[in-house]
Amino acid sequence: MIALRMDRKRPQGVWICHGKSDACLQWDKAADTLPYPEIEILQTENPENLDLRFVVGLTVHVSGCKNYEVAKKLHRALLIAKARHVITVVGDLIIDSEIGENNDYVPE
Repeated sequence: MIALRMDRKRPQGVWICHGKSDACLQWDKAADTLPYPEIEILQTENPENLDLRFVVGLTVHVSGCKNYEVAKKLHRALLIAKARHVITVVGDLIIDSEIGENNDYVPE
């Protein structure tokens, strides 16, 4: 992801797995996931101490959150880092930077 952004290439969006993810090492191996890099952020990491400059101007999808307060901190840190739009899922709750929190999500 760092090399991609340093080459001034912009993915369509970023997926962040808030926990262990084997997919984060393979996102660039399949054509359908190429525009959406996946980043692993461990539950033990402090969101306020992360270097999140790679999200500037991007839509960020966060999954795997286990704790509401930590999810909110990560969500807020991504917005402070200038992500364009952040959608964070914690349990059955969706935190959307554009429409707020919603726990009535029904997949289509």
